[in-house]
Amino acid sequence: MKIRSALALFALSALTFLVTYWLKSASDVPFLYSLIHPSPELTKGLWLLPLATAFILAARSHVPEWAVVGFYLAFFALISPTLAFAIALIGVTISFFLIEDSLPRKGKFAHGWGLIIPTFTVLLAYAPVLLYTLELRLSFFQFFCVIVFKASLAMRMISWVVHKRVYKRTTFPTLREYLEFLYCPVFFVAPGQIQFFLYDYFHQSKTLKGSGEHGEFRSLALALWGLALMVLFSFMSYFFTHTLFSLPGAFEGLKLWLLHFAFGFYWLIAIYFQQTAGMSYQVGIARLMGYRFKYDMHWPLLARSPIDYLRRHSSYVRDYIVEVGLKPTALPLIRRDISPYLVYPLMSFVSYAVFIGAQTGYRTDTNRPWLETLGLIVFLLIYLILPTLKQLFRKLLNRPSSPATTLASGLDEKPIRRWTAYDYLAWIGTLSLLSLSKAVLGLARVVSIQN
Repeated sequence: MKIRSALALFALSALTFLVTYWLKSASDVPFLYSLIHPSPELTKGLWLLPLATAFILAARSHVPEWAVVGFYLAFFALISPTLAFAIALIGVTISFFLIEDSLPRKGKFAHGWGLIIPTFTVLLAYAPVLLYTLELRLSFFQFFCVIVFKASLAMRMISWVVHKRVYKRTTFPTLREYLEFLYCPVFFVAPGQIQFFLYDYFHQSKTLKGSGEHGEFRSLALALWGLALMVLFSFMSYFFTHTLFSLPGAFEGLKLWLLHFAFGFYWLIAIYFQQTAGMSYQVGIARLMGYRFKYDMHWPLLARSPIDYLRRHSSYVRDYIVEVGLKPTALPLIRRDISPYLVYPLMSFVSYAVFIGAQTGYRTDTNRPWLETLGLIVFLLIYLILPTLKQLFRKLLNRPSSPATTLASGLDEKPIRRWTAYDYLAWIGTLSLLSLSKAVLGLARVVSIQN
C-alpha cells in the first residue's frame, strides 16, 4: 500500500511540475502557490512537496520513526534559504520544547505557568505584527524567518502549548512527536490553508499505513482537484487585477456601489476556490503519507446564516478556535452561572479576534493591513451576535427560545430539497452579507495601499 501511495505522489509531483511549467512558459498568469521558500524558481516549486514525501513514504518501512522526522527536518532545510538558517530555527523550536518541558507541572507554581506560557506564546505570535506595524526594515533572511514562523509554525506552537499547559494532557509527549507536528512537510505550502491545526488531532490521525481508508486513487484525486483549483484561482486573480480592477473609474453613485458589491461576490467565490485548492492539495498529500486528515470545506456557500458559514468554511479554523480559544475561556465563565447566550458569542468573538489580529501584516500572498483586519473583526462581531439577537427578538415576541446557536454547534444539515421559502431568503441574505463584507475588506485594502 505504501508503494502505491508513493507512486501516486510521484505522479502528483510530475503533474504539478507540468502545470506550473505550462503556466510559466505559455502565459502571463503567475501560479500563486508555492513552497514557503524565498526562490520563485521552478526548480524549487510546489512539485517538490509530493516528490519529497514520496521518497519519505517509500523509506518509512525501513527506518525508525526518528529517521522519518529527520527526513521532515531535511525537507525543511531543502526549502530554506540556507542550511544555517534551517539549523538555527530547528534549534530554537527544540529549545522551546526543552524549556517548556522543564517547567513545573505540580506544586504552587504550576497553575501560574499554565497561564503564563500560553499567554507568552500568543504574544510571541504577535511579534511579526509588531514588526509590520512599526515598519521596521528587515533583511531578506529576517523577512523569510518572519514568514515561516507566522505562516507555518506560530499557530501550531500555540496549539501544542495549550495541549500541554491548559488541558494538561500527557498524550504524545516526546520531542519526536513535537517536531513531527511542527515540521511535517504538508504544512509548508504557501499560502497554506491548514496551519490552524490541533496537536492531538494531528497524532490521532496518523496511521503509518499509506493512504489508509481513503484509498490511493481518492487521495490522489483530491490533490489533483486542489491543483486544478489552484490554476483556476490563479486565472481569477489575474483576470481581476488586469481587467476588473480598473472598472470603478468608469462608474459613480449607485452603479459604483453595485459594482463593488459584485466585486465582493466575485471574491467570495474566488477565496472559496483559493482556500479549497490549498486545503485539498495538502490533505490529499497528507492522506497518501498516512494521515487521515478530514476534508475542510463543508459547502460553505450553502450556509443560511453567517455563523453557519464560519462553521462550514474552514472546519480546521473553527475547531482550532473552539478548542484553543473558546473552551478555555468560556467554560470557567459558565461555571460562574453567566448565561451561555452571552458567554459563547463574547468568547467566540474574543478568540477569533485574537487569532485574526495575529494574521495582520506580512503574509505569503498579500500583506494584510490593519484596516482590513479591523473590518474582518467588525463583520465577525456581526456574524456572532446575530444568533443572540434572534433569541432576543423571539423573547420580545413571547415565542419559545431555541437552543443556543454557537460556533461549536453542529452544521445545519437540512438538505436543499427540503428548503422552504424562508430558507432560500436566509441563504440569499447570508450570501449578500458575506459579499458586502468582502467588498468592504477589498476597499479597506485599497485605501491602505493608497495611504
